[in-house]
Amino acid sequence: MLGSGTSSGGDLASQWEKDLETGLDPNRTLHNEFLRAVYEWGLIGLALALALILLLIRNAWQMAVRQGFVPGFAALALTPTVLLLLITGNPLAGPGSAAGVGLLLILSSGSSQRPPA
Repeated sequence: MLGSGTSSGGDLASQWEKDLETGLDPNRTLHNEFLRAVYEWGLIGLALALALILLLIRNAWQMAVRQGFVPGFAALALTPTVLLLLITGNPLAGPGSAAGVGLLLILSSGSSQRPPA
């Protein structure tokens, strides 16, 4: 219910696979970010993670549909991709990769700019 602590997925994996300890990344051990949130942070952490995702979608919707702001459309178009990528891992965990840089640029552009008054 309360979770077992951040990066504790690595402890779980090292108990099952003794050979993994040398190249183990505890933050990428669990294959699904929703499962990771429940296991490491508990139900409170899962609720906070879902609240952040819903906040991203709501803000992108407001900027895109209600205000007609172009960066808002980019952020809104990216939200299904982010949701699908969270099922297979954390898309923002590899910011050095081309995909991670692209996601971060679009999300930061869409969330940092404000439409003209």
